[in-house]
Amino acid sequence: MTARTDTEKQRFNKKPMNTANIPQTDSIEELAQFWNTHDLTDFEEQLQEITEPIFERNPETCPKIKE
Repeated sequence: MTARTDTEKQRFNKKPMNTANIPQTDSIEELAQFWNTHDLTDFEEQLQEITEPIFERNPETCPKIKE
């Protein structure tokens, strides 16, 4: 095994240039099409952590588990 040159290290560690933005849409079809052709790790700088629930469960529509 040979050691990598500095140029090879730079090329190997270089992240792809990200010119796209994550779509701002509620359309599941549009989002699915976008994520089928993109990698989440290319958009890390555009992501934000969500600490609170986005959706609340409706107890009327949740299935009941029998004990």
